[in-house]
Amino acid sequence: MRIIHTGDLNISERMNQEANLKIHQLINEIKESNSNLVVIAGDIVKDVAEEDYIKANELFDKIKTEKVFVPGNRDFYNGGNVCFSSFFYNLEDSLDLSKDSESPRRNGNRPLIIDKDYLLVGICTPRRDQSTGVIGHGQKRHTESLFKEYGKTNTKY
Repeated sequence: MRIIHTGDLNISERMNQEANLKIHQLINEIKESNSNLVVIAGDIVKDVAEEDYIKANELFDKIKTEKVFVPGNRDFYNGGNVCFSSFFYNLEDSLDLSKDSESPRRNGNRPLIIDKDYLLVGICTPRRDQSTGVIGHGQKRHTESLFKEYGKTNTKY
């Protein structure tokens, strides 16, 4: 399993030429890699503006590799949760699973990947006006119950 993990992309419709070039280089590197999964975590957009999410969506649509999006504080606060939920997946029910283990595995539609060999859970951890996140007790218990439910005993946080 080959996973590419990136974050803090701060995509904006108004990116300067250098930032635009760098994000396109990243997209091309991902496309040329033999990765099985791309995890895009935290601060996906810069200003929580709808046009920034539109730009991000256009860029990510170029990547055919399976993608998982995990929001950061910029994606979550100041109305970002509404845009994030509109463009990627509904944050309120993102870990509610059907009993069919294949159903949750949709390209970028939730921060959860279930496979015969692994379980990936992306947890939204932002704190307002902080550059760090916190995994709360409820999130930890829910994640542990998912690992137990799907028979995964080797848990890494």
